[in-house]
Amino acid sequence: YSSLPLPLYAPELFLECLDTQPADPGSRNSRAAVIPTDSSFSTNLMRAVRNLRFASASTRKPEAIVAAVTETHIRATISCCKHLNLELKVRSGGHDYEGFSYTSPVPFVILDMYNFDKVDINLKDETATVEEGVIDLVHKWQQVAPVIDKDLFIRLEIKPVYRRTTSKCKTKTINVSFIGMFLGSPERLLNIMNKRFPELYLREPDCMVKKWIDSVVFWAEYPENAPLEILLERISTPFPHRAGNVFMIEHFMNWYAPGNELEEAFLAISRSFKMAMTPFVSKNPREAFLNYRDVDIGITTPGYNATFEKAKVYGEKYFQGNYLRLFQVKARFDPTNFFRSQQGIPVLK
Repeated sequence: YSSLPLPLYAPELFLECLDTQPADPGSRNSRAAVIPTDSSFSTNLMRAVRNLRFASASTRKPEAIVAAVTETHIRATISCCKHLNLELKVRSGGHDYEGFSYTSPVPFVILDMYNFDKVDINLKDETATVEEGVIDLVHKWQQVAPVIDKDLFIRLEIKPVYRRTTSKCKTKTINVSFIGMFLGSPERLLNIMNKRFPELYLREPDCMVKKWIDSVVFWAEYPENAPLEILLERISTPFPHRAGNVFMIEHFMNWYAPGNELEEAFLAISRSFKMAMTPFVSKNPREAFLNYRDVDIGITTPGYNATFEKAKVYGEKYFQGNYLRLFQVKARFDPTNFFRSQQGIPVLK
């Protein structure tokens, strides 16, 4: 195979290519892949689609989806994408609001990593206390939450809700809730809260004492008595964007009816809210968390001819001072820019 213009039968050619690559004993590489003619293709494609705006009939679909089970499948997929001049999209769960892991303006293949769910941990037995409460104390929370105690995390959630005032009328209002996690005993937690944040009126019955690993199940919003093995069914993502930040704010909006007019209306509301938040967030530049991708902060299209300066518009917002280091790493390990996207790290020209 060579890097020639993509033929019309690319999915079948990709499967053939997979089976020319080194394989695990007794198993063909193509068994890990599905193509558009397979009945399970749509299910596999939609499994981790987070934004239905990028799942319309007009959206370009992948030539194949490879649900890798072994490292051999990964190597074969990369090799065949190179041979057939297909773009590779790696999907592993997480947020991906902009659809970078399952859309592309050019022919592409999805390498799905959800089967790589083994995590080896060697930790001492710890406990976590999770507390709940609802009260409108936003101002006090802003002052206390970043400095209250290194073992205590308190999250604030603000949601618009409608309350029925009469049988025919509803009033729009705001619901504020607090939920937290404490590494330690309930006694120590209550001592801290009574001194630093007594307005929440936290009491011992409000606390749930759990092992740390059970708290992961709780935060993932699984049923309280769900087995630990359920964690293997999803992909957890780390949050490295910590230093120097007091708060992280995630804005999101959901709508479920189709239609371009409705989509534009909701996007306009979302953008106006983002603009209204400008005085309260980082500036010069306004920074962003990579897991909450946002094409509005800048892209390089189609992502192949980006330069260091052009990509800096989003690179420094996502990675701060690490952008230069990532640029250097990219030049060493991916000099041909095989792993690329609209907000990728460029290579030295």
